[in-house]
Amino acid sequence: MSRCIYCNNVFTNNKTLSRHQKEAKYCLKLQGKTHNVYICTCGKEYTLLSSLNRHRDSCPEYQNKHTDQNIALQDIIKQYENIIHTLCSKKDIHNNRSVVLNNLQPITDDDIKDTLDYLTLDIIQLGPKGYADYANSYPFKDKLICTDRSRKKIRYKTSNGDISDDSRKLAKNFFQAISEKNTTLLNNACSDIHEEIKLIIAENRVYDSDITSLLSKASMIQDMLIRTGKAANGLDDEFTQEFITHVIKKL
Repeated sequence: MSRCIYCNNVFTNNKTLSRHQKEAKYCLKLQGKTHNVYICTCGKEYTLLSSLNRHRDSCPEYQNKHTDQNIALQDIIKQYENIIHTLCSKKDIHNNRSVVLNNLQPITDDDIKDTLDYLTLDIIQLGPKGYADYANSYPFKDKLICTDRSRKKIRYKTSNGDISDDSRKLAKNFFQAISEKNTTLLNNACSDIHEEIKLIIAENRVYDSDITSLLSKASMIQDMLIRTGKAANGLDDEFTQEFITHVIKKL
């Protein structure tokens, strides 16, 4: 016989006594210890983990929650599988991009000049966006690939068939190729405005006409001549960067 030194209960052997001292709530309390409590989803408490597990085998509430957790876990696993599949597919995307790039037609000065009939004063007056819309719709159509939108990276084939990502050179070549037609359209528009102003003055209609608006339009045309001239010379300024930005937006 074995007696518990904490609660004085008597047990048939030391094994039973040891178990009692580890699990009995009232004895643990006398020892100043906190007993382990295993709680099921349904709220029932057990001092033994084995007892909790036996209870869970027949507890409907635990079984239902456990099933829901399995479904949620399966959903999470599926999401990660999709992510892994996407990451593994990046190599194929890169390979497909290379195939597309190799099949691109080069951008040549002749190709740009062949589309100059579509370059109009209305397009020019829209500034960098107008030039970009014209370029994407005609000489650049299906000849560019955007490789990094945030960094404004594009790739294309030069007139020599070489692959390039030099957007500044692309802009320079574009404005050089359209320079003659672009300058003619702008100069003609400026001349028309000057003739209209001269006619207004000759007919003494100054107070009845919006001379200020005409002068502002003439100033805008002169400014466009300067900006496109700089772009044709390869200057990488705000005008050129805005043109490239609008080109990439359409890709």
